[in-house]
Amino acid sequence: MEVFVMVEGGPGTVHEAECAEKNGSYVIPIFSTGTVNFLRVSLTLISGGASNGQFGYSLSKAKSILETEEINALSSLSESPEAVADAFIKIITRLSNGAV
Repeated sequence: MEVFVMVEGGPGTVHEAECAEKNGSYVIPIFSTGTVNFLRVSLTLISGGASNGQFGYSLSKAKSILETEEINALSSLSESPEAVADAFIKIITRLSNGAV
């Protein structure tokens, strides 16, 4: 099982994601990465591009394997990095157990 994490991206990223999915891999987009505190600076990182459905990339396959709470964690600007990481752990655990 291969899992790819997509943050941002353009047409090339869409091509790579589609190839990965065609070969049976899972592509999990981070719709939005929220706020990160780094060296006492608060950065709001908004993920867009291919990982947010632009450039013709369909999010339907990714959303079909995600629980509602995971989609919320991956798409909300107010979620903490820990909440996003927890959502990824749940996703990877479920995929590795074949529960998709």
